[in-house]
Amino acid sequence: MQKFPKPGSNSSVFATFRLVFTEQQDMFSQAVMLEPYSLPGSLLVHQGRGNSLAVDSYSVTYNSVFYMVNGDDGTVQLEAQSEEGCFVSNAGGVVRLECDYGESDDEFLKATSFVVRDGINQYDPVSFVAKGLRRNFLLQPLFSLRDEHYTVYFNINQ
Repeated sequence: MQKFPKPGSNSSVFATFRLVFTEQQDMFSQAVMLEPYSLPGSLLVHQGRGNSLAVDSYSVTYNSVFYMVNGDDGTVQLEAQSEEGCFVSNAGGVVRLECDYGESDDEFLKATSFVVRDGINQYDPVSFVAKGLRRNFLLQPLFSLRDEHYTVYFNINQ
């Protein structure tokens, strides 16, 4: 398990997700999609039972919807909409979709429980998304970047 990243660091960019709420919900859970802060316009998707999660384009929604189910002690579990009884799990540093076959133990509950809090990074009010050929890029003011890798290009034509 990694340490909680510091705000403004490179690690904080990759550890923050934006919750995209869908219209689907029931009495106990809210359907959400997870957009990585570092990859705007993309979604976290599962690749079936026992497989690791991946990032795919925003247009893919079949395997990108998860139900946020309230857990114990202020935590939530993310149950895949398309795989009932299967939850996002962080066991051994690998994030994958693991299924509960009615024999959930403390280890399974710990691996599938997450704390929801304000993001380590947040979109600056003047930031925007630039569309690239293969992916989108978040452009934001340079003063909001601390301890991150970035490059500034100047077009110098006479």
